[in-house]
Amino acid sequence: MKKYLRDFISQIKNRPLVKDTITTSVLSIIGKGVGFLIPFFIARWFGISNYTDAFFFAYGVILFLSITVAPAIENTVVPLISQLINKKEDVGSFVSRVIIFLIPILLLFTCVFIILARPILSMITKFDTESLNLIIRLMIELSPLAVLLVISSILAGSMNTYKKFATPALSPAFRAIINLLIIFLFKDSWGVYSIARGYVIGEIFRICILLWSIRKHHLFSWRFSFKFSDDLKELFIITLYPVLGMVAVGLNPIIDQTMATWLGPTKVSVLSYADRLYTIPVTFLSSGVIVTLLSHWSERYQKHGAVRLSIDVNKAIKFILLASSILTAGLLLFSKIIVYLVYGRGALTPHVLNQINLTFVCYLFGLVPYILARVVIRALVVLKKLHFLMIVGVLRNVCNIVFNYMFMKRLGVAGIALSTSFVTLIEYVLLKQYFNKIIVRNSEST
Repeated sequence: MKKYLRDFISQIKNRPLVKDTITTSVLSIIGKGVGFLIPFFIARWFGISNYTDAFFFAYGVILFLSITVAPAIENTVVPLISQLINKKEDVGSFVSRVIIFLIPILLLFTCVFIILARPILSMITKFDTESLNLIIRLMIELSPLAVLLVISSILAGSMNTYKKFATPALSPAFRAIINLLIIFLFKDSWGVYSIARGYVIGEIFRICILLWSIRKHHLFSWRFSFKFSDDLKELFIITLYPVLGMVAVGLNPIIDQTMATWLGPTKVSVLSYADRLYTIPVTFLSSGVIVTLLSHWSERYQKHGAVRLSIDVNKAIKFILLASSILTAGLLLFSKIIVYLVYGRGALTPHVLNQINLTFVCYLFGLVPYILARVVIRALVVLKKLHFLMIVGVLRNVCNIVFNYMFMKRLGVAGIALSTSFVTLIEYVLLKQYFNKIIVRNSEST
């Protein structure tokens, strides 16, 4: 038995991708696991009301502003920094210039968005005047997140390129601890504003940890410059399509929450509580694997080309398909128990808990295609073939609105979750077909 265990550990050590994937997955689960506690404590301390509806809606809007840039920039900097490392060029200057040029753009975009939010929301949602006023105030409080999350993503992507996965994976835990501490200390005096301020202060703390880790590992030195060089231009061009695609994709949660307001008060909170539960298995499956795949695939693609990438992608899909299917089956079987264990001791009634459970179940049907789609997207990032993401993102919006309207008539708020699952399946099929076509073209041209 000991010999078998030693051989197994030795095989893992000899496979860097497997080793990094396992290590990063464990650290990511720890890092983001603490963050999963936040909505559960929100449910326990604040229950479900117009105030929680307002917070979740405001947070969703600000999160939309950041996820249009943050995930795209975190992924696209990896192959570009990998090229700079291979050419032995200045990585610190490149990362510094990315941050310098992005911050004013994000600040301007956020200010304009908040100014336009009030008249737009009054037309498309069914919030009352008091709730709308609260949403705008919470959006202002949360607005720094639109910049801070992008800075965190740039720093995390830079560290991942150097295969320093530990700190980026663990750093969300420190952010969440600070967040929970702020909420606990000030929930009575600040109310729901304590949640918003906790998120902002926690993200600032996370950035400080990432900066400290970069300095500790001597990854690169900061060299601030305002020169818009060719490498920066290439980054913005490559990032443009996934950003536009993320704009379309990021609209889907806002569309969902907007249409949830049509169903009456507290439905936004029900949708958000179920979504937070769904995020746990998504993170469990994707955090380690997705992060390490991009770094290793970028390096292997530079050396061995597109055919090798295709083999790697298909292997990853087979493994993730099996793992995600087993996990989905288990979650579906025990969904009601999970919901009652997580939310049952708070201020939520049995009727609300049943609504959350049904919504959670409908989300779970999209778990497998969601993870598979993320794998294919990373492969497209490596190939720098990203314009199709924009097309798929727009198509997602159209399909999401149609399916939402169809399913919410019969299932209420759970129908919105079921719509998300159907749209995710369509997304995966389209992305995989497009990836296969690119591989065939590359094979024919070589």
